[in-house]
Amino acid sequence: MTLIRRSLLAAPLAAIGRRELARFDDLLQQRIELTSLLLDLLRDVPQATPLPQPPGQRWNHYAPLLRLNVGHPRSFAEHLARTGVPNSTGSFGLVPLDQRPMFTTDMPACITTATFLDGILAVVLTHDDDVHRIRDYAETITQEVTRWAST
Repeated sequence: MTLIRRSLLAAPLAAIGRRELARFDDLLQQRIELTSLLLDLLRDVPQATPLPQPPGQRWNHYAPLLRLNVGHPRSFAEHLARTGVPNSTGSFGLVPLDQRPMFTTDMPACITTATFLDGILAVVLTHDDDVHRIRDYAETITQEVTRWAST
């Protein structure tokens, strides 16, 4: 029965994939523009500074990365998620591999990774985002980081 279900889904999923692949260049360009806009709008927010792009590498533009310079950055990311800014740590609970239940007994602690992840805001962009939504994200981040820093 599993084999039948997989074959029934394969054709529609392949059709969706082919359609999306045909639009890949346009979708990537949109992500590049939206990422650039978000980072530009947050340029003067010292509590959320963009991570530098490593030389010779390109970002995937699916999650602009910012270093959070606030107290309790993981809690702040969770707060941002509640205010409508989707991010990998606050919305999806991103943690190092050693903190995932299936690996906790087999791996040494990844303290450096945990510290790094806790200080990063990766704003998750989707194909539904547009200039208006990105401006809303930037405004929310700017307002909330100022409030957070004053508490």
